[in-house]
Amino acid sequence: MAEFRLALGTVVDVATSDEVQKALDTAVTGLQGHIDSRMMVGKHPIRRVLAASTTLNLASGATFQLTLEPQKPAMGRMWSARRLTVTGGSDNATVTNLTAAFYVGDPVNFTLGQLVAPGIAMPFANFFSSRSVPIRDQEAAFINFTASGVITAQQVQATLLVEEWDDRAAERQHA
Repeated sequence: MAEFRLALGTVVDVATSDEVQKALDTAVTGLQGHIDSRMMVGKHPIRRVLAASTTLNLASGATFQLTLEPQKPAMGRMWSARRLTVTGGSDNATVTNLTAAFYVGDPVNFTLGQLVAPGIAMPFANFFSSRSVPIRDQEAAFINFTASGVITAQQVQATLLVEEWDDRAAERQHA
C-alpha cells in the first residue's frame, strides 16, 4: 500500500489491484461460509416411496393398523411427507364402511397428537407442502383403518411419497 500527503494535510492510502483483490476474496469467502452454514447441505432430496397393502376382514367397529414400509428413515436422516394415496382394490374404487387415518409417530403407543390426516374416505390423495410433515428417525408412518360395518375381503393399499433429507442440514435450514 502506498501513502502520500496532500498540501492540505490530508493523508490518502492507495492500494494496489492485488491488495484490493485479496481483500475482496477474503470478504467473499467469509460471506460464502456464513451462507453455506445456513443452507441445507444436500439441496436436492432423495425421493422415496413407502407402500403397504393388505386384504381386510373386519367386524363393525374393528380397527387395523397398516405400517408403511420401510418403517422409518435411517439414523440421522428425516423424511418429509409429500403425497399420501389410500385406495381400495383399484385406483377409483369407492370403499364403503371403512375409513382411514394417517399417523406419524410411535405405532405401538400412538395418540391423537400423532394424527396427521383423519377421516380418510377411499379413494384418497393428499399433497403436503415441503417439510410440513416431518418424519424423524425414531418415528414411523402408518394408516389406522376403522370399519363402520362388516368388511369382507377388502383389498386396501397406501403409498406415501417422501423426500429424504440429512437431519442436521434440515435443522440448520430452519435455525
